[in-house]
Amino acid sequence: MTSLLAPPLSRAASAERRILPNAAAVSVGSAAAKIAGALKVVVMARLFGAADTLDAFLIALLLPSFFADVVAGCLTPAMVPFLIERHGAARRIVREVLAGAVLLLCLIAVLVFIAGGWLLPVLGSNFSPSTLALSRSLLPWLLLTLPLSACVAVWRAVLNASGAFALAATLPVLTPALTVLSLWLTPAGWGVMILCSATVAGVAAEAFGLAVAVKRLGYPLLPRWPGWSSELSALARRYFPLTAGGAVTSSGVVIDRSVAASLMPGSVSALSYGNRLVAVLLELTSTALGTVMLPAFAHFVAAGDWDGLRRTAGRYAAWVLAASVPATGLLVFCAEPMVRIVLERGAFDRAATQTVSAILQYSLLQLPFAALFALGSRLAIACGASGVLARVALAACIVNVAGDVLLARWMGLPGIALAATITQCAALVYLTFELRRKEPRLLATL
Repeated sequence: MTSLLAPPLSRAASAERRILPNAAAVSVGSAAAKIAGALKVVVMARLFGAADTLDAFLIALLLPSFFADVVAGCLTPAMVPFLIERHGAARRIVREVLAGAVLLLCLIAVLVFIAGGWLLPVLGSNFSPSTLALSRSLLPWLLLTLPLSACVAVWRAVLNASGAFALAATLPVLTPALTVLSLWLTPAGWGVMILCSATVAGVAAEAFGLAVAVKRLGYPLLPRWPGWSSELSALARRYFPLTAGGAVTSSGVVIDRSVAASLMPGSVSALSYGNRLVAVLLELTSTALGTVMLPAFAHFVAAGDWDGLRRTAGRYAAWVLAASVPATGLLVFCAEPMVRIVLERGAFDRAATQTVSAILQYSLLQLPFAALFALGSRLAIACGASGVLARVALAACIVNVAGDVLLARWMGLPGIALAATITQCAALVYLTFELRRKEPRLLATL
């Protein structure tokens, strides 16, 4: 673990040496979580198939997940370089941010509960009355995850800034593990209510595990709000552009599922199955690398070592391309056999296999672009250029909406997956352009 009390240049050099070991640790931890998640998908496919009851759960989860990813999730990348730069006041800052984040997420949960009555019919535009009623009944319970997500995001930032990546990457295993256990042990008639309760319990268990780890690092767990401070103002200037970009980026999932919900029953479930493997691969590769690259980049920026920053970013970008392009081609070729072997049983029939395989093939094509974008976005955050990400996200959202509407009419569900790949490519090109314009020193020799 890199000491935050070391000189800036020493911390930067140490952080660079630890990139690969830390990335491996994050990948191993994420692999455990994603293996459990894959097992959850297999069990769900066997019990529910591509059914409208599962559609109801996925649409009900959409709003809580959106705000958890945007409002809570953007805290982690915003806080990591901030805590590294202001390590002397880190404990006080963590308590203040935790207080504000929990309060904000509780308020959002109340507002979403009030507005859910008219939001859900929009998201599930082609749902039957019974499916829509099921979504409405699940939403209040899933909203309990929002304040818990605030705790998870803040405490994960503490661990990542301290170099303790593995535990934060492993704890998300709890939600899929509890889901699988619950589905196996409870009567089949309980259906998606088990998915709902296991989701809430999993987030609570993750928050508890992070709390124990943060306490061992010497950080207080109770929030404290003494009032708005200069540190919070500085953090807000990093955070709010990230939330703007995150809101636009995460809206892509909302748009994708809403367009899918306007198609035949079971389309939301099929899209979710098809995107699952891609989500796993991104978590194990680009997300893992991006997680450990952010503190490393932040140390270079704090030390003013632009040469070291460019050299490190360029080297890892080349490695990402060399590994991801051939791997993507192989996975596209093997997509249909993988879906058939893993999912085709029980309620998941041959027709579902064909649909999900086509979705998976088009979705896999985004892997190289997404991996490079993860590195580029961490560069922007570390350099204090979070506003760039908001503009890139807005442009990507426009591309995604146009692609979903046009390609879904032409190709059906696989068109939504192809639109995601086109969006990732466009976002990477625009991010590179914006970084060159914002900070010429950053990409001068890349």
